[in-house]
Amino acid sequence: MAKKKRRIKEEPEETYEFTPTEFDEKEFILKELFNTKVFFVVILLSMLSGVMWAFTYTLGTHMWLVGLLVCILLIVFMKRLLALFKVRVEMIDGKSMVANYAMYFLLALGITILLINAPFY
Repeated sequence: MAKKKRRIKEEPEETYEFTPTEFDEKEFILKELFNTKVFFVVILLSMLSGVMWAFTYTLGTHMWLVGLLVCILLIVFMKRLLALFKVRVEMIDGKSMVANYAMYFLLALGITILLINAPFY
């Protein structure tokens, strides 16, 4: 018995067309300028905090813990401090604020380590 020929129907390929979203250049530039302002304010706060932390280290045996506590409290109240510098806190997204917290703490720690070592202490 002969088998029936199967005819393969070629289905048309699906076409996908990428349509990019609308890009507002002015809004992007304003947001980047705002993030840069926040970045510099956080750097200023971390430098002051690092110097204070190094100063408390020189006061006594366990006084560096007071400096560490002050640094952590400044992280907790960072949004309120930014509001004092006239930064619109509601515009800051969560990811960039977490990055600002980490950068603040690491820069304050680095300044403290520099100041408690050889040429300064």
